[in-house]
Amino acid sequence: MESERFASKDFQIRPYQSKDRKAIRGLCCDTGFLGSAIEPVFEDRELFADFLTNYYLDFEPDSAFILSRDGVLKGYLLGSRFPVRHQICSAFQNAVQAIKLSGRYRRYNSESRRFIQ
Repeated sequence: MESERFASKDFQIRPYQSKDRKAIRGLCCDTGFLGSAIEPVFEDRELFADFLTNYYLDFEPDSAFILSRDGVLKGYLLGSRFPVRHQICSAFQNAVQAIKLSGRYRRYNSESRRFIQ
């Protein structure tokens, strides 16, 4: 059965730990463009990962879960139980990232500039 195969002891689902942060951000960027690396459309991995992961890992780490196989991160689930707080934090985060983006924009290649627009 399909569910029995997924329940394989090779896979582990567990709560997020701070040591997972770098791996989550890496996987986010490695799969951020339709399952492929984000670099062909946006070269700033740091800013991309900040935008998609910071709120969850900083403010609601208890709502983050890791899927690993043989100790290697294969997936993650980030969630929010506090949507109003998420919206408020996101508004602030977007303003901070807009400032970072404006300082870096001139250095970006044409694909990255197109992605931003």
